[in-house]
Amino acid sequence: MASQPSDEPSDPGSKSHSPLSDRTSHAEIGISETSGRVILGSNDATYVGATHWAAILDDIEEVKGYFSETGEETSLGDHDLSLLFNSTGSTATREDLLAALPEPNIVNRLVSRYFNSNSPAMHIIHKPTFQKNYKKFWADPSSSPISFIALIYSMMCLGIFAELGAGEENADVSSTPTETIQIYRRCCAQCLALSNYAEHPGTYTLETFLLYMECEFVLSKGDQMSCYLIGGVAVRLALRMGLHRDSENVQGNITPYQGEIRRRVWHLLVQMDLLVSFHNGLPSMVQAVKSDTQEPLNLLDQDFDEDSTELPPSRPETEITCMSYTLAKGRLARVFGKIIEQANLLTLPSYTEVTALDQELQQAFSATPPFLCVVPMDHCITDTAELVIRRFSLAVLFQKSRCILHRKYLMKQKENVDFSYSKKSAIDASRELLRMQSEVHDATQPGGLLYKDRWVISSLAMHDLLLAAVILYLCLIQESIDVSPTLRDQQTPNTHQTEIIEALEGSLHSIFQRHGLETDVCTGVDDAITLGRFGGGQFEGLGDAFPFPSPTIQSNIDFVSMPPDIIGEITDISMDFDWDFFDNHVRHTQINNQSWPDTPFHNFNSREENNSSP
Repeated sequence: MASQPSDEPSDPGSKSHSPLSDRTSHAEIGISETSGRVILGSNDATYVGATHWAAILDDIEEVKGYFSETGEETSLGDHDLSLLFNSTGSTATREDLLAALPEPNIVNRLVSRYFNSNSPAMHIIHKPTFQKNYKKFWADPSSSPISFIALIYSMMCLGIFAELGAGEENADVSSTPTETIQIYRRCCAQCLALSNYAEHPGTYTLETFLLYMECEFVLSKGDQMSCYLIGGVAVRLALRMGLHRDSENVQGNITPYQGEIRRRVWHLLVQMDLLVSFHNGLPSMVQAVKSDTQEPLNLLDQDFDEDSTELPPSRPETEITCMSYTLAKGRLARVFGKIIEQANLLTLPSYTEVTALDQELQQAFSATPPFLCVVPMDHCITDTAELVIRRFSLAVLFQKSRCILHRKYLMKQKENVDFSYSKKSAIDASRELLRMQSEVHDATQPGGLLYKDRWVISSLAMHDLLLAAVILYLCLIQESIDVSPTLRDQQTPNTHQTEIIEALEGSLHSIFQRHGLETDVCTGVDDAITLGRFGGGQFEGLGDAFPFPSPTIQSNIDFVSMPPDIIGEITDISMDFDWDFFDNHVRHTQINNQSWPDTPFHNFNSREENNSSP
C-alpha cells in the first residue's frame, strides 16, 4: 500500500487547475455561502457547524422531519458531569474513595493493562515518575494527592475497556464490566471535584482530565457534547496553568522535566479539543488561543526525569520513540484544524486558499517518518499491531482531510473546469479510504495480524468509511444525471465507474454485513443513499451494496474501543460533505410511497445481555 497518492498533480496550484478569479462569486457557480444550521427541537435549539453530519443531512428536504425525531442517546449510563463540575455537593470523602478501590492485585492488573493498551494519551504520563509515585501511593495511600487517586481510577476505567475490546477476562469480577466502568468513572469525577481543581489545579490534574475525557469519548458514542464541555474546562484549566506559554518564554521555577511534560499535555489537549469540536460541529476552543508552546521533543521517558538539569537533544525523527506517532499526528492535525476552521467560515474562502491548504497538507504528510507510512499487510509480518494501527490512523487522517478540504467543489467541475483537481482529489482520497478500511478489516479476522486489536473498527472509523462511500456514490449519481434520459438505461459503466462500484461493494458489503454495525450515523447515511437510489440511471441498483443491518441484528463488536488515536480519528469522526448537489439534483426526483426504515441504534450492552464474545 502506497503511503501517498501517486497519481495526483505535484503542484495543486498549477495552471491546470488555476484558482478562481476574485471577481467570480460562489453564487455564480452554485456553491452555498452558508455554513452551519440551527436545529430547532420541541424543547431546545442546537447549533451544528458545517463539519457535523446532522447539519449536512438536515439540508435534504425529505429527511428533515425524520432526523429531528430520532435523537436517541447511545451513551453508556448517566453522565457524571454534575459531579465533575462540583454542582451537586457530593458527600464522598477521601476515605470513601480509597475504600472504593478494589484489592491491590486488581488495581495493578488494570493499571498495567492501561499501559499496555493503545491509549493516545499515554505519552503524557511519564512512566518512571508514575511508577515511583504509584509505589509511594501503596506504601501510604492517605498521603497521595487526591488527583493521583483520580488518575488511577481513570486508568482502571480505560483498562477494563481495553480488556473487553481484546476479549480478555474482566479483572474485577465483583460486578459486570459496564457497572464497574460506571463506578470507576464516577469515583474519578468525585476525586477531581474533591481536589478543588478550579482553585488549585496541580500535578496530574490535567492529565486526569484528559484521561477522563477519553473515557467519556469512548463510552458516549452517540452524544459527544459532554466531551465538548469537559474539553472546554480542560482548556481553561490549561490556560490558568499557563500551558499555552512555553516554559522557556516565561518566568518561574519550572524545571526542564516540568516544562517538557507541560508541552506534551498541551500538545495532546490541542488535538483532543480539535477532535471533539469537529465531532460536535462546533468551534474549537484552542484555535483562537495565542500560544508559543513548542512541540515536545522526540524523547524516550528514560531520557529525562524530575532531577534533570537540562533536556537532552531531541532524537532523530527516524528513531522510534513514544513521541514519534503523536508528533507526526500533530503536524497533520494542525493542517486539519485549518481545514475545519475554513469549513466553518461564515463566507467561503477563495479557491486559492483551498489549493494553498492542499499543498500544506501534502507537505505535512510527506514529512511522516518512513516507519509510520502505510505498507501492504503482507509486508507487516514482523511489525507490532500498534505500529500497523498507527500507520493506518495517520493515513486515514490525511485522506479524510483531503475529502473535507475539497468537498465543496466536488460536484462543480461542470461549472468551472478549475475544480477538476478538487473532484479528482476527493475521489482518490475516498477510494484510498475504502481500500485501507477493507485491508484493515481483513486483518482483524481470525488469524489476522490485527485480530486481537479488532476493536479498532469502531463507530468512529465508520464515519470515515461512510464519508468516502457517500462521496463516491454521489459522483456516480452525478455522472448518471449527466447522461440524457434516453441513453441512461442503455449505458453501461465505464472502467472508472466499474472500479468505484467494486470499491463500494467490496468494502461496505463485507464490513457491514459481517459485523452488523448499528449506529445512528449508519442509518442516516443509509437513508440518504436510499433517496439517491430513486434518481434513475445505470447506477440505481448500486444501493444494494449498502446492506445496513436491520434492528434485529446484534453486533459482535459491542465493546468497540477508541481508535489508536483519539484525533483519528477524529479521526475521527464527523461526516462533512456538500449535500447541495444531492438536495438540488437527487431529491427533486419523484419519490412515491417510500417509508423510512426503523432506526437501528447500536446496543452497547448487548454483549452482556447475549453473553456473546466481543
